[in-house]
Amino acid sequence: MKILYLFLSSSALILLVHGQPGFISIDCGIAEGTKYNDEKTLIQYSSDKNFVDTGENMDIASKFKSQSRPKQLWNVRSFPEGNKSCYNLVPEEGKDNKYLIRASFFYGNYDSKDEAPEFKLYLGVEEWDLVKFNYTSEFVFKEIIHVPSTDYIDVCLVNIGSGTPFISALELRKLNNSIYVTKPSESLLLHNRLDFGSETNEIVRYQNDEYDRIWKPFNFYAWEPIRAAYISDSLSNNKYRLPMAAMRTAVKPINNGELNFYWKPGNADQKFYVYLHFAEVESLADGESRTFSISINDNFLGGPYTPGNLEPLTVWNLDSLGDTGDIYCKIYEVKGSTQPPILNAAEIYMVKDFKQSPTDQDDVNAIKNIKSAYKLKRNWQGDPCVPTQFLDLSSSQLAGKIDPSFAYLKSLQYLDLSNNSLTGPVPDFLTELHSLKTLNLSGNKLTGSVPPVLIERHDKGDLSLSWVCFQSKWRWATGAEEQTFFILRACAGNNKAVLTWKQRLRIAIDAAQGQPAILKSHNNTHIVQWINPILARGEIESIIDPKLRGHFDINSVWKAVETAMACVPSSAIQRPTMSQVLVELKECLEIETACL
Repeated sequence: MKILYLFLSSSALILLVHGQPGFISIDCGIAEGTKYNDEKTLIQYSSDKNFVDTGENMDIASKFKSQSRPKQLWNVRSFPEGNKSCYNLVPEEGKDNKYLIRASFFYGNYDSKDEAPEFKLYLGVEEWDLVKFNYTSEFVFKEIIHVPSTDYIDVCLVNIGSGTPFISALELRKLNNSIYVTKPSESLLLHNRLDFGSETNEIVRYQNDEYDRIWKPFNFYAWEPIRAAYISDSLSNNKYRLPMAAMRTAVKPINNGELNFYWKPGNADQKFYVYLHFAEVESLADGESRTFSISINDNFLGGPYTPGNLEPLTVWNLDSLGDTGDIYCKIYEVKGSTQPPILNAAEIYMVKDFKQSPTDQDDVNAIKNIKSAYKLKRNWQGDPCVPTQFLDLSSSQLAGKIDPSFAYLKSLQYLDLSNNSLTGPVPDFLTELHSLKTLNLSGNKLTGSVPPVLIERHDKGDLSLSWVCFQSKWRWATGAEEQTFFILRACAGNNKAVLTWKQRLRIAIDAAQGQPAILKSHNNTHIVQWINPILARGEIESIIDPKLRGHFDINSVWKAVETAMACVPSSAIQRPTMSQVLVELKECLEIETACL
């Protein structure tokens, strides 16, 4: 029995597309605003301007540019900065629909290093596949059939320390929701898609295939190619809408009544779905018949089947296949059949189980609104809030008020807005972020009061809160390289909850432990000049916030003031270290706690 091993590499010669309803086709790396129709497919490609914020456009080396190479492979978008860079696709049909997504890569020595990188491809927060090249001039494409649970799809390239990620083209095609049916959490990675009996030895795709699937030609010496005498629309007349060019041809065994092939899984855990496509393309004489059954690894898959003349028949396994070794498919003639079996086309997919839930749509909308409000170029696609619920916008040149969209990030646990130019009050809507564990607002130009709810959560230890109240009457000095002051004031505001002395000491300790609460100003010296004579007269009560109304231990206050004043000298050698300051402040807190 002759058996064919189909080498099912994830690499193949690629063509690329866009255009038509349900298509998104992106030529990554071409000039902004550019559009063109592919010469062979007539599909319209556009630049990636509206899909990604980061990266840089690069051309492949001139020696790799030729008319035989698709135009989409002449340039790339490269991502030398950041670990994760994402394209954000928003298909018109929205969530809960089935899409074919294809990412294409051709290195072409675009960076003159003559060394192709290796990186990972993600779909949102889930790893899709590894992008790896066996040689620098290899074409690689990755294809997946996926049903998103959100209205957007993030395709992300992740740097794993083996070179700079890049991409040549990215395509999305809307499919019929009734085909390629799997379990809810399963997506399908293309393992191979084959056109048997091809006479042209050319790839079949759009416009022959309305879904723009890429069919590779394949023949085998033990098989005889056969073809229909004429082409008919009926060859595509089932829900899979198979291309007539692929279904018009087929193969049949030369010397026996079986067609056999097999493939090797990458590991024992891999599961597969196999779709076999048949159509009778020969004119059988009266009394002749072609009937066959199918087995995989000697387990009966289905049959007997008798394909109709120029009418497509698709057979697939209802449950995913898996085995510790090779997977064998046998199509065999059954008793009473006068003709051997045939096979026109086949698709083999590997199951990818995506169990991670993507970010809630409200979170996605909030993030997009925040990006727009602050004109950020930071690449947030790819579910930035999952799984850590971490959002760090420190030192991001944010200006203006804190945007209301932050209120919709209900799952957020860490929010760092420090060291920007944010103005206005600390908004009450931040109290609605009940999952928040850390909030850093320091290093901004915020005014007014911090909502009492946040202060109470900080005091209970439920929230790590860092902020600076800029409109204050007195400030404690810190050990910095110049005379700077962080403000330890009742930021709860007028006629609202007032921070106790104990609460203020805790905030000071937070600052001394590394929380940024430093305000640099040329107007600090006058504060020291104001405090010094008051301390010389022993009138420390006159510099204490009157809202405390005497509810403090005077010894704790004196020690805190002495610690602060020790930090004032301009020479660093004369100032205590922050570790020493921390020890002193903790002693202040102990004194205050003991007096209660």
